[in-house]
Amino acid sequence: MARLFCGSRNWGWTRRAPRMRRCASSLRTTGLARAAPPWSSSALRRQATRRASVQQLFSTLRASAARFLKPQLFLFRYRTPHHHLSRHHLRHRHRHHRRHHRLRLRHRHLHHRRHHRLRLRHRLHRRLHRRLHLHHRHRRRHRRHRRHRRPLPHRAKLQPPAIDVRPYRYDPYACFQIQDAISTQINVALIDNNIHMLSYFVLNYNYCTELETRVCGTFAYAAEAQNFKATAEALMPYFLGSASVGSVCKPELEGYRVEITTEGSTCLDLSGSTSCNAAATPVPSSTCNMAKGTLPFLVSTRYMVNSWSANSTEYCFQVNVLDASQVVPGGCSGDLSQLGEVQLYARRNLSASVHAVRIYPSVGSSSIVTPSWTAIGGAYLFNVPLHWSISQAQDASVCIELDNTKTMLDLCLGFPGQCYVSTVNTNRDCCPSYRTALGLLALTALTFNTGVAPRLTCK
Repeated sequence: MARLFCGSRNWGWTRRAPRMRRCASSLRTTGLARAAPPWSSSALRRQATRRASVQQLFSTLRASAARFLKPQLFLFRYRTPHHHLSRHHLRHRHRHHRRHHRLRLRHRHLHHRRHHRLRLRHRLHRRLHRRLHLHHRHRRRHRRHRRHRRPLPHRAKLQPPAIDVRPYRYDPYACFQIQDAISTQINVALIDNNIHMLSYFVLNYNYCTELETRVCGTFAYAAEAQNFKATAEALMPYFLGSASVGSVCKPELEGYRVEITTEGSTCLDLSGSTSCNAAATPVPSSTCNMAKGTLPFLVSTRYMVNSWSANSTEYCFQVNVLDASQVVPGGCSGDLSQLGEVQLYARRNLSASVHAVRIYPSVGSSSIVTPSWTAIGGAYLFNVPLHWSISQAQDASVCIELDNTKTMLDLCLGFPGQCYVSTVNTNRDCCPSYRTALGLLALTALTFNTGVAPRLTCK
């Protein structure tokens, strides 16, 4: 039986052509070849011609590309397949090339990154040297304009009244607020005006006391500090507001004076002060002595919300007692150890909104009292009878229950947003008056629970 398969499977390669021709001739002899096989002479000639034309085409393209491109950037390259290598060897070579390519890219990236860091470092060093050179040249040029560089402190100070029966002092949080507000505002102004500073104004807890707080900064040149004086004077109202921790007219600062000064400075001399111009006597036609401290009884700076319901809210004023050494002689007659009543400067037409008045002494049980109204020169005083001793008045409370449609700001007269409350002796010849306002915690609780927010605008 004749062999129908001749040679190997690689029919198209030239080195096997003689064997393929012999095999084709034997097939024609036996009559088994019906058509010209791929190893016939005509097929081999056509294949050789096609291969030669392809090789000639790639040779022409390489020659054309070599005229315009660099020798290592050939775009067309004809390679003969690696027929002498097995599939395993080809896969191993591909993996080796890929791993080598990754390592080469890794080394190139590390080299570029290291070189970039060195270049940035050299650039930074050049900038620093340039800046130091300019700084020293600037110092030499302006040496005659320099002054002795000492820190320039801005001082915020509280000046208490002569009779300080309700002392107010800076706590650490208030001191931090003042230092932060003043230093931030003045540093922004310095930067906007291109003022050279050796040290800007910063916070320092070591400069905090009960009546004074300071922030310090150092100017580089006296001439620039003098030019900055107009800007600093324009910021004086802001500094005074910051030193007041809110408002200079709050009850805690009644009778106080807030001052802003600069210490030990000839190049930037600033000073300013402010105080509240509220009337010390809300009822000018009153005949009793309203000077503070003439009686050992006083009212706290804040009144609170004691309780609330769907229809009414109870506001409470706290009564305290002074030491005997703090009482100021004021010509008061009678027994000074008895608190006869408490008066509130109020609107008479809102009497229907007052549901009840309750008193809570420190010693004894609470009770409901009936108030009275007194007309003095067109004004009305809301009188609450007490007859308390010193032990009963210490940390006691006088509470007024109002309808929820009104608040104490509607009932009270005098300074906007505050109430004037007076303590009266039994003979009614001394009635020291004190300003008081709603506490912040009470304001939040009142708004959240009743939905009625007190109006804090001026009347």
